[in-house]
Amino acid sequence: MNEKTTFELEEARLTNKPHNAGIIFTFILNAVLLAGLLFLNYGASSLGITRSGIANSSRLYPIDVSPAGYTFSTWGVIFTLQVLWTLYSIASIFLKTKNGKLYQEPAVFTPSFFMFIFLHYGYLYGWLFVLDSNYLTISFVFLAIPSVCLYLAGAVSHKNIFDAQKKLEDNKVYLWLYRILVNNGIAFYAAWTTLATFLNLAISWTYEWNGKRDVASITSLTLATLLVFVYVFLDVVVFEKYTRFTISPYLQLIWGYTGILVKNWSSKTTSAYLALSYLIAIIILTVIKFIVTFVKQMKPS
Repeated sequence: MNEKTTFELEEARLTNKPHNAGIIFTFILNAVLLAGLLFLNYGASSLGITRSGIANSSRLYPIDVSPAGYTFSTWGVIFTLQVLWTLYSIASIFLKTKNGKLYQEPAVFTPSFFMFIFLHYGYLYGWLFVLDSNYLTISFVFLAIPSVCLYLAGAVSHKNIFDAQKKLEDNKVYLWLYRILVNNGIAFYAAWTTLATFLNLAISWTYEWNGKRDVASITSLTLATLLVFVYVFLDVVVFEKYTRFTISPYLQLIWGYTGILVKNWSSKTTSAYLALSYLIAIIILTVIKFIVTFVKQMKPS
């Protein structure tokens, strides 16, 4: 009887825990920064704030691994996922479980997570302007840094969501929303910015460092693919229990490499053949990812 009373008191304490004004402010600030990024991406050009959109550099500075124009529509999916998890973070202020307010217990949207998200915003805002001003090398750096920030934010979210599993056993919908919107949303985003970073490298190498276009294209695409192999090893071997349900990077990479192949296949360059071989490798790795996820999930714990 005493144990039950103690449990009920603890549950009541968690449920009635006061709101954290600092975290709530962080949620709102994140929404404002995302809204600003969406405005710069979709509305600033028409108002004369910037001269062109993100995809324009691919047209102004062609390389042997430039993706087809439709490939850049992935930004729409990226931003949709970012909007959805941002709305979910705000909704979590009002959602409750037996542990208390969702945003507080278990804590997924932690200060360390938002530290990397906000840092990513800072550099991505800068990237849009330096890219618009055709500062190619600075543009490369300003896209590489937010990519790393997204890796770190994703690492934090995967750890937090993994730790939250037991407390959300009775609220599977909330758990899956975290996995789909936050983990997969950020990973999908990071996969694209990573590929875009290496495309920016090829552009800088060719047009600002006066390198050979074919060498820059081949090297950049190969480096991107090597990083993909490193990621897959970490994903399915080292951190599998954390990243088991994160499949979006593979889909993003297939989309990106297919866009490169479609754009450049007719030229029959070395880069085009490499793009084909790398795409086949990524598809095989995607199948391996699905098999590993299925086997691990079916294995009795």
